[in-house]
Amino acid sequence: LYPEYAQTDYVKTFHENTRLIEQLSVLFESLAPWDEEGKYTLDRIAIYYEDRREYELKTVSSDKTLLEVLQLPGYVVQLGMPSFIIMIPDSPFAKHYLKMHAEL
Repeated sequence: LYPEYAQTDYVKTFHENTRLIEQLSVLFESLAPWDEEGKYTLDRIAIYYEDRREYELKTVSSDKTLLEVLQLPGYVVQLGMPSFIIMIPDSPFAKHYLKMHAEL
């Protein structure tokens, strides 16, 4: 999920032993049409998941496998699909989004 642009990527096949960075490398092979500024690149993005136990967004290392992420405390698969929030850390949007989420 890319909340800054209200966009979503759906990945049909993602083996549980695949590292997030490997899957993201495929997604970011070319510039997304919605990313006109070209700011969403592998070296700039941060990956978050919603911890349903503590009700907060937590960062995830891109070196983790899908299985490792699914086993994190508070991670919940919704509607049968794992999901991640992708943002540019320290961007005005990310700061605002994280602040608003913390206030929920």
